[in-house]
Amino acid sequence: FLTSILFVAFFVYPKIVVRLRRLSDDTQKIVAGDYETKIDISGNNEISQMSGALEEFKLGLIAKEAAEKEMHDTKKFQDLIMEHIPDLIFVKDSEFRIVQANPAFLDLYPEEMRDDVIGATTLEKYDTKEAEEFLKYDRQALEEGSSETEEKVQFPNGDTKTVYTKKVRFEDSQGASFVLGVSRDITEINQAQTSLKE
Repeated sequence: FLTSILFVAFFVYPKIVVRLRRLSDDTQKIVAGDYETKIDISGNNEISQMSGALEEFKLGLIAKEAAEKEMHDTKKFQDLIMEHIPDLIFVKDSEFRIVQANPAFLDLYPEEMRDDVIGATTLEKYDTKEAEEFLKYDRQALEEGSSETEEKVQFPNGDTKTVYTKKVRFEDSQGASFVLGVSRDITEINQAQTSLKE
């Protein structure tokens, strides 16, 4: 019996302590972001199971970090497109409030109004007939999934343009519905076609 106790005390216990200390050190390294840490998952005991769980945790963190980086890169690319595309791009919620718009869209408003566009319907800037026309195609997109129209619009900055607008409905991860609108200025194209017909 004494031999067994001495064997455990001098041979088994130190190995367990060493493995546990290494596991503790590995955990701290991983939490600090050192995913290169090699975890010893050899053996078939509780320490090995804990090491295996730590390895799975590490792989989960690596996958999460990669997904976050990919999402960040995707958003950066989308922001680049939104900032530089000449088309008017906007997103409206189900109450027809503008929740996102690109600079080309915002530039159609006088500078003193631009800060008030996001979060507003902006329909009050148009007469009732024009407002109803806008809402008609917003409602169609929300109800049917999409809408398309070509219309002559006088914008709040005083410009009058003929635009082709396509709107599509989409839902976010919470199930809320939105309308993405993309409007292209076709004024010059229409004028050129009119000139050719004359």
